[in-house]
Amino acid sequence: MKKIILILLIVFPTAFAQSPRNRPDLPTQIRFPFFVEIHVIPDDSANSIYYDYRIPYNQLTFIKDGAQYKAALNVSIEVFDTTGQFISRQMKQRNILVNNFTETNSADAFCEGSLMFQLPNDDYKFILLVNDAQSGQEAKLEPVIVKKLKSDSTQFLDPIVLDEGKIVIEGNEYFELANYEGKVPFSSKKYELAFPCRDTTIEKIYVKIINNRDTVFTDYLTDSFLSAISIKEKNHKIILDSNEDNNVFRNFILNDFSNSLSEGRIKIIVSNDKNESNPYIFTKEVTWFNKPFSLRNPEFAITSLKYMGKDSVVNKLLDADKLDYMPELKKYWKKYD
Repeated sequence: MKKIILILLIVFPTAFAQSPRNRPDLPTQIRFPFFVEIHVIPDDSANSIYYDYRIPYNQLTFIKDGAQYKAALNVSIEVFDTTGQFISRQMKQRNILVNNFTETNSADAFCEGSLMFQLPNDDYKFILLVNDAQSGQEAKLEPVIVKKLKSDSTQFLDPIVLDEGKIVIEGNEYFELANYEGKVPFSSKKYELAFPCRDTTIEKIYVKIINNRDTVFTDYLTDSFLSAISIKEKNHKIILDSNEDNNVFRNFILNDFSNSLSEGRIKIIVSNDKNESNPYIFTKEVTWFNKPFSLRNPEFAITSLKYMGKDSVVNKLLDADKLDYMPELKKYWKKYD
């Protein structure tokens, strides 16, 4: 019996250590899911820099408190210049109460917050430190670099990704930020884009959006509103608000566009007319957060079809260019959708 156990101990590690040749890498986990989004609103004397964070409940420690569950965290944001010289620090404490245990494990429920820094137009490094008060654990995120705004790049600010429609808080309507690091979530939920423009006399802008290699939107935008734009935290939501101390912008709104997007990069071209003269070009990512494990590596997903389909089908899909693996996989499944 002992000999059999010894043989198994020798053979099993050897068997599992040898992987089949040409086997695609297994899908990898997405990084620790703290989301950080920074917006720079230029003003005459200094820039308003808004640092927004979004932390899923399943990354926090909850303890039972009567019929509810309680979490607490301390957020600290430190700012340095490019030489490493300390510039500023802000801190915030948050207490969270939820009514059921399932919500404490949710990746779709979040603790959100926003802190604002008034700083001269320059390069900065922002570092977020989160302390979970219940467990004592700390998470220090990688620094985020904020670059100095060029004088010729402030006609249009970077487009802001918003949730669809408006929310009502204390009787007032607000646009709510999606707050996913400036990315557009790949989701059945719809999202909008706000284009803040410093020239308030402009009544329309022309926008073209290229997603990977496909043009998914081309049209004029006329829906807009005037506002001395600012970003605030209200009722633990991150919203677009007005601040009379800031410059007034005309904010153009593009709605009902996100469902036509695929994962990958989008190129946004903003100009005054269809000729795209003197265009402003922005890039964003469409990201599938909480993507199913089986789809994080398209080659692995295609290879796995051998368990339910013919080898000829799998081989045909694998013959495509690697950049086309995901589009080809979607075509395969579309007939079963």
